[in-house]
Amino acid sequence: MEILLAFFTTGIVELIKILSPKLGLEKSKKLIFGSLLIVVLIFTYMTRTGLLPMALVKQYLEILLTAVGTYTLLIKPIKESLNI
Repeated sequence: MEILLAFFTTGIVELIKILSPKLGLEKSKKLIFGSLLIVVLIFTYMTRTGLLPMALVKQYLEILLTAVGTYTLLIKPIKESLNI
C-alpha cells in the first residue's frame, strides 16, 4: 500500500511541476487538489450507493498495486542499471 501512496504522491507532484510554469504554483495546486477531491467524492458516492461493488474496487486495487510494485521493484532498477 505504501508503494501505491508513493505513486500517487509522485504523480501529484509531477502534475504540479508541469502546470506551475503555465498557471502559477497556487492555481495549479488548487486545480490538482480540487480535481482530486471531486474524483474522491464521486468514487465515495458510487461505492456507498452500490453502483460500484467493493469487490471490484478491491480487484482493481490489487491489479494496480501489482503493476506499480512490479515497475518499482523490477523494471525501474533494471532501467537505471542499463542507463536507459
